[in-house]
Amino acid sequence: MNDKIVLVVDDEESVRQFLYDVLTDEGYRVETAANGNECLEKITMVRPDV
Repeated sequence: MNDKIVLVVDDEESVRQFLYDVLTDEGYRVETAANGNECLEKITMVRPDV
């Protein structure tokens, strides 16, 4: 299990879901954001590695 947190940001839900699925299958903890504003909010809460 990987302890890295990845924040995926994209306006297309299908892209976010695809990346979420691939990265979680590899053992990453994944958070998603639909836009830049949501991303900025999540960065302070989640503190992602990537």
